[in-house]
Amino acid sequence: MHHLPIGGSTAKRTLECPAWVSRSANAPEQASSTFADEGSMLHLVMENFYDNDISFADQLGVTTFGSHVFSEDTLELAIMAHQAAEAVFDQYDIDEMMIEPFMEIVKDEVGGSTDLLCASSDGKTVLVLDWKFGRHGVEAEDNKQGLFYTLAASLDPSTKSMLEKAEKFVFAIVQPKVYGNKADVWEFGPQALEDFDIGLSFARTAAAKEKPPAKAGDHCHYCPAAPTCETKMLQARSAL
Repeated sequence: MHHLPIGGSTAKRTLECPAWVSRSANAPEQASSTFADEGSMLHLVMENFYDNDISFADQLGVTTFGSHVFSEDTLELAIMAHQAAEAVFDQYDIDEMMIEPFMEIVKDEVGGSTDLLCASSDGKTVLVLDWKFGRHGVEAEDNKQGLFYTLAASLDPSTKSMLEKAEKFVFAIVQPKVYGNKADVWEFGPQALEDFDIGLSFARTAAAKEKPPAKAGDHCHYCPAAPTCETKMLQARSAL
């Protein structure tokens, strides 16, 4: 997977703390956890199912990531994810789908791949769907990752034609360990997308400054700079 300095998973962090970009530039790569590897394996299972038409049964004991092998123990998660996604497809009359499209907002700097990008049969509704397989619940409403990928889809030459007739946007999070076989869904309009675009542009400009603004918060959790971040350390000292 192609990773750029600013992507969907770091969109909220960029808006909240532009300084993370430069502070993380030379940070060591974080080791993957067993939970992350399980999630990556299940992402691959869903990609194989939708992109390569490989059934879950045919992937048992075959699809792997790291030390994780798709098995009966994780089959139920894939089934619930499939049920949740199909319900959303039916609800919004999804007729067109792109799997893992790579999209750029700023070439070689801002962009990434969303799990599924879809459009309704009349083209008036565009859906961005994200698979999540962890236990920490993630909400779809006002989700910066969803806004990021929708904006990217509207700007990238490879995908923007799908959004030409769009009047409504939908971000759906499919997270079986939290929502079961239902998706958490947020509907939003062009104004929310425009506001996010403005905010992201301001954050990118701020990140390029010699002394970019920094702020500690829940967005620090997976930040590569967190272990040595002076702002986070000051917050901890203040709390003590």
